[in-house]
Amino acid sequence: MLAALALASALAAPRGAPPTLHAPAEALALCPESEVVAAHAALLQGRPTDEERRAHDRAVAAWAVCARLNGVGSYRMPALEDPASLRILTASLTETGRRTRIEALERAAGAEPELVALLALEELSVMRLLQQVDPPVRLTVAAAAVGAWGCPHAREWGVGTDDEETAWCTDGRDLETMAREGVRQLVHLAQPTRDLEGWLADATRSRVDALWTGLEATWFPIEEPRPVVVPDGGEGMPLTPGLGWTLRISPEIAIWTPRPRFHITRDGVVVPPPILRTRAPEDGDGAPVAYVEGSVTAGALDLALQEQGVLRPRLVGQGPDGLIELRLGWMPRGSAPPADALVVDVVAGSTGLGARVAASSATGETWLRVPPGLPFAALVRAQGEVARARSQPVRFVLRDPD
Repeated sequence: MLAALALASALAAPRGAPPTLHAPAEALALCPESEVVAAHAALLQGRPTDEERRAHDRAVAAWAVCARLNGVGSYRMPALEDPASLRILTASLTETGRRTRIEALERAAGAEPELVALLALEELSVMRLLQQVDPPVRLTVAAAAVGAWGCPHAREWGVGTDDEETAWCTDGRDLETMAREGVRQLVHLAQPTRDLEGWLADATRSRVDALWTGLEATWFPIEEPRPVVVPDGGEGMPLTPGLGWTLRISPEIAIWTPRPRFHITRDGVVVPPPILRTRAPEDGDGAPVAYVEGSVTAGALDLALQEQGVLRPRLVGQGPDGLIELRLGWMPRGSAPPADALVVDVVAGSTGLGARVAASSATGETWLRVPPGLPFAALVRAQGEVARARSQPVRFVLRDPD
């Protein structure tokens, strides 16, 4: 509401007699009016030139940007004539992500790169708030917040749930591409804020530094390329991007890598290079995304998980439409099933598991007891058959060889 009142006042106020700017004292303490006063004084000296008029309008627009970044919402100023300055003023009085603001900043970028940079940084700062959002959905939220910035020539506008116009890309790009390209464009526009101009008020400098610092602390998970071929036939939910660690287990070795991610810096979007390690990371949570090759035996998998200090591996399988996180828990060798569990012995070539568990009257979890030599691929197929027949959680544990 304050922004709307300020916009109406800014566009309707008469141009001419001083003072040209009406703002509370606390606002002027944050955003000094000296540049506006000096520019206005030049207009009163005889017949002002076009350049002096543009300088005045730019000073007013620059003050409005300072007010925006520092939360000043109530002021009156003269009407502006310079097109670029008017676009900056309009953008500074419009909420982030709105069509009016985005198009105004895009059109003003060539003439007023420094002022556009400050407002682009404010657009980008919404990403800082995503620290509070669960990592798997950060890309989705980011794409909705800034994705339209990355597709200026393939953009369509429509009315969102809040009756405001929102945009999406029409060139078929996925959410990750929308988010990353939108961020890249905004970082590009915000580049001048890395070396702050002398006209910026101290409060604005502090605000800019705080925005960059907050941005650099937020990580965004991205889609993870499959490191090994994993078995199909299992049952689970689509694997979502996230933060944390990946554990790749082959018959020869277990390798840890951080899950792929990016973050925002003053220099652009940064994707850290992969780090490979053979021992569990100290900052791990015991629940890595685990890619296990199909030829790894259940005994070798059990041993690797115990040696690596894994508590809750998120085992991955190949689904019909992509990777899935299997609905399959691991219990260390020697673990005893609960009294109400349905215990199913699985061997290589087991058939009819679905019918067997569906006919059971047990009410608890399903425990698959498997021999140490059973390949992981066979275990995944058994899990899929059992999980599709019975909704309770499925776990596996080694049984002693016959």
